[in-house]
Amino acid sequence: QWAANPRLARKNKVMIVNIPQNAKPTSDKMAILLSELQAMTATTEERRSGHWIGVHSSWWRSILGGGYCAVIRDAVADGFIEQNDRYSVGRFCKSYRLTRRYRVPQTAQIRVGRRSDNRTGKIRLEGSDATGLNLASCFETVSIPANIAATGWDLYSVRSIQQRSWYATRCEYRRFHSTFTGLPKRIRAGLKIDGSAVVEVDVRNCQALILGILAGQTRHQGHTQGEAPGTPLSICCTNSDLKLYLELCSAGQLYEYLLDKCSHLSLKDWIPVRHRHRFTTDRPLVRADIKRQFIILMFARNSTMKQQPLWNIVAREFPSIAEFIERSKRIEYQALARDCQRFESSVMIDQVAAELVKRFPLVTVHDSVICPVSRAGDVVDATKAAFGKYGVQVMVKQAETK
Repeated sequence: QWAANPRLARKNKVMIVNIPQNAKPTSDKMAILLSELQAMTATTEERRSGHWIGVHSSWWRSILGGGYCAVIRDAVADGFIEQNDRYSVGRFCKSYRLTRRYRVPQTAQIRVGRRSDNRTGKIRLEGSDATGLNLASCFETVSIPANIAATGWDLYSVRSIQQRSWYATRCEYRRFHSTFTGLPKRIRAGLKIDGSAVVEVDVRNCQALILGILAGQTRHQGHTQGEAPGTPLSICCTNSDLKLYLELCSAGQLYEYLLDKCSHLSLKDWIPVRHRHRFTTDRPLVRADIKRQFIILMFARNSTMKQQPLWNIVAREFPSIAEFIERSKRIEYQALARDCQRFESSVMIDQVAAELVKRFPLVTVHDSVICPVSRAGDVVDATKAAFGKYGVQVMVKQAETK
């Protein structure tokens, strides 16, 4: 009754929230905790598969109040969530995830006491984050077909959009996570903004290009690893291999170039023996194989990285890049991923999106922008200008939606 009558819910100071199916929280705050973690899990494929979710204690305090520690402790004891106590970037940040049993997209509704700072959906952004708040305000303009085919976590996100119960936050690396970032391209193709068809604009070889920019930066005084650059930094391309690398990334041809250098290898050569299924069917390598393994080189431990066949080829063709990757991950292998994420956000969110969202509604998915078809040219120009400040050109592609 309350769910069907929002006025009655407001009058009785209650709030209807979705929690994982079959969960039976012992308090209202625990229900809110489970609801938040389920929404956060839906935003990325990695979280859906069990990756830890980093959350600052100040964030929990703002959502659950001063007694948040007891709420989390009880949720762990009851088997609803798991807590990772490892340090993160030198600070006492903890990370969390729903236990496997409750890490599911199916939901149940529960009525909880309504806190004065709760709003429709879960827009968890700081008041000083003008760009994030502007992006979240665009959600009102987005619609999705009622009959779109979706299952599992995709269906969870689709229903959140249809129910106008959006989620948005910035992680500690300034990435903008929302209900839309977890959607696959197939479903994003069905979105409309202000009832109009949209186009998705992104940068080819974006992660590899960011790696090259970071490798070639001449850092200004006071700029150290782990900081998002506040001002454009010059690129030092005295090494011919680094120059070639950046040229290939700028043209969107890096993976094709590496694929050509791997022409003597096949799929069986690509898969380490201990991970190779005995019934694996051999075939020539394709671009997707190169891209997938290149991401492993960037973000896996150095010991894992050096077991990949692509490592020897990258080290031979681009020794400056290989040396930078290995050095960046020597102490803490996650450091390179964090630097890349900070840089991506500083360009695509705090420069490109920050400028454009003042002029027309749009949706961001990390390194891509979804906008009305009529505004695609504006997004392309803004993206090229933002990366141009770092001394590189970019190949921007447009994927028109249905």
